[in-house]
Amino acid sequence: MGGEVAPEGEGEVKAKTSKDPEMDVPTDDMANGPVADRSCTDLLCCLIFLAFLTGLVGTAGYGYLYGDPKLLLTTWDADGNGCGYNETTKDYPYLYYPIVDPKSLSNADPSADPAGAVSQVLAFGVCVKKCPDISETVDCVPATYMTN
Repeated sequence: MGGEVAPEGEGEVKAKTSKDPEMDVPTDDMANGPVADRSCTDLLCCLIFLAFLTGLVGTAGYGYLYGDPKLLLTTWDADGNGCGYNETTKDYPYLYYPIVDPKSLSNADPSADPAGAVSQVLAFGVCVKKCPDISETVDCVPATYMTN
């Protein structure tokens, strides 16, 4: 089924063109190199992909020109203040979650509303000047849940 080498001096490879009985396709089309009569078979997919790339670049450019990319990396406290982003929190660039009361976590029922249970845990975040050690007090922007 492979190619046979011609006698010395001729230097040609002759291919046997036997057919695979199940596929009805020549089994040694590549014996003399790539097939010469190739064509693009996925032109529609190529056009869709190029349209997608154009939209991706356009959307990214629009977002960069008219948006604020810094917001993507800003952490947010329980009151919706961007830590280190606005005037209120510019000196408090880090987000800190204090130790949460386990009873409040056990009362959160994730089967009823998973997003609600997560928001109950995230409701304790505060903006701090530096990451605290275990023995020091936390210097933070007070959140509304901290005031009476």
